[in-house]
Amino acid sequence: RLGIFGFMSHPALTAQSPAQASGNYGIMDQIAALKWVWDNIAQFGGDPNNVTIFGQSAGAQDVGILMLSPIARGLFHKAIAQSGTADFGLPPRSLAENEKLGTDLAKLLGVETGAAGLELLRAADGQVLLDAVDKLIPPIADASFIWDQVVIDGHVLPQRPASLLAAGKQAVVPLIIGSDARELPLYGGSENIRHTIETFFGHHSNEALALYGVDERAGQPEDLELGSVATQLATDVMFRCRAAFAAEAQRALGMPTWHYQFGVAKHGSTDPVWHSSELSYVFDRAPDDVDFASWPPVQAYWTNFAKTGNPNSEGFPVWPEYGEGRHYLDLTREGPRARQDLRGPFCRLLQKP
Repeated sequence: RLGIFGFMSHPALTAQSPAQASGNYGIMDQIAALKWVWDNIAQFGGDPNNVTIFGQSAGAQDVGILMLSPIARGLFHKAIAQSGTADFGLPPRSLAENEKLGTDLAKLLGVETGAAGLELLRAADGQVLLDAVDKLIPPIADASFIWDQVVIDGHVLPQRPASLLAAGKQAVVPLIIGSDARELPLYGGSENIRHTIETFFGHHSNEALALYGVDERAGQPEDLELGSVATQLATDVMFRCRAAFAAEAQRALGMPTWHYQFGVAKHGSTDPVWHSSELSYVFDRAPDDVDFASWPPVQAYWTNFAKTGNPNSEGFPVWPEYGEGRHYLDLTREGPRARQDLRGPFCRLLQKP
């Protein structure tokens, strides 16, 4: 379930729930699927004690939430998060705030907000509900992230992701996490650079402005690897630094953790690397006699990790653990390179939500 069908809260839904919570139904579906795997996968030749979850973008957000959810504990043993974390750096919503979106939706459709109104919402045509969602005023500036703002419902997710990670309350499992060298455009474009820096860097804003060279770079060509300042900023605050924070939190638990940055364009594309570029290399078969530069071996790293809990195997460049040195694998157009402290000076200034 996606969007309104997977993440809408409503006071009447909360009242009907044994857990007194609503929303996060899409995550609950995934937990139900993991329970099915636990109960049944042995009959298909699988090992219920060797389950790896992985996802990309909103799917990586789901991985992050599953790692933080107490009701998902023990249902998986390794995790991979590609270009996404539990909160994307956005402030989380409370259950009450998410319920308000549900009651606002009911008002837009002209139905009462109680249990009787909920039944009318359930009976409504799906397209009518989707059209009404487009008219909602979201509690965040970027309406496209209305259902990606994580909800603290007290059941699936008991606290803010940053608080749970700081307390070491995530799943104690090995982790691969990372992002693409360029991800998504900055909301509001280059004209929103200063406001975004002030929002995400707080009292470190002046230092961040200097690091990004906002004034000095005006009118200069974009970085060949990381893109424009606006693209660098959007990737840092929502993807790159968030992945590093999650890697650090997992390392603090003593768990093997591997961090990466992916810098190769989607297979067959002449465009620069962008959000989702790594997917073709994760899922597609490499052509015969391909080299690392044109076909980075992420599929091999992913499958080795799923089998053994370690992405490394003979014949591939060594991927060092994140560790105290903040190591990461830079998957470049010239092949994988082991490096350290990805965007560290920028990320260490960034406020955690």
